[in-house]
Amino acid sequence: MHQLPGSPVLISGNSVDPASVMRDLEVWIDRGLSMLTHVTKVVSGCFAVLRQLYSSIGRSVSRESFIGLVVFLVITRLDHCNAVLAGLPAYQLDRLQSVISAAARMSYGVITLRHC
Repeated sequence: MHQLPGSPVLISGNSVDPASVMRDLEVWIDRGLSMLTHVTKVVSGCFAVLRQLYSSIGRSVSRESFIGLVVFLVITRLDHCNAVLAGLPAYQLDRLQSVISAAARMSYGVITLRHC
């Protein structure tokens, strides 16, 4: 990482500022490779989907249908490219676990979204 430029780079006569975060295949990678941006975006996106699911159709579909939607819209988002999460600190993994716990509580009727 010490070899990465921190100041603008001149490319074909144009000054290009290095990005502090980039996205590839829906994985957010920051300069320090801490995956903090990725975890933050995944967690907030998953909680947004859970809130929307519960408020719009939570009480009007069967439990099986609701669980299917949670798996399709939330759990698959958590699982996408999860190999990049290997070796993360426990506090970041705990944030991802909070999404899984909230999804399970919603799916089985113990509704609390206090972590949102």
